[in-house]
Amino acid sequence: MEAVEIHRIHVKNCVVDWLNARDLVERWQISKPEIGRHWSLEGCYNVVTDIFSGATGAPGAHRKFSGKGMFVYDLIFSIDEEKVLNVFTEVVEKENGMDEYVVHFKVVPKL
Repeated sequence: MEAVEIHRIHVKNCVVDWLNARDLVERWQISKPEIGRHWSLEGCYNVVTDIFSGATGAPGAHRKFSGKGMFVYDLIFSIDEEKVLNVFTEVVEKENGMDEYVVHFKVVPKL
């Protein structure tokens, strides 16, 4: 994560379990990436649900009501005094009319 120079990475057809999601959040916190760093993991509904549920169980998770997406809340994780990691879900309709589920990990300024 920290060694990659690209700010936006989108992974399609990912296969990750909920334990990997907790590990991913912890690595984001330890690496302290700059504001704007954004990873998106796209997969089937079950994969995205597992990832988001795993992130919910990661240490330091705070829920913030969003009223959108598969879940009506975002997860916020502190990185340092200036920034947080925002984890949220999105449903995207593809050209074929099918819904695709995406979970986002984005570093944003602390409000």
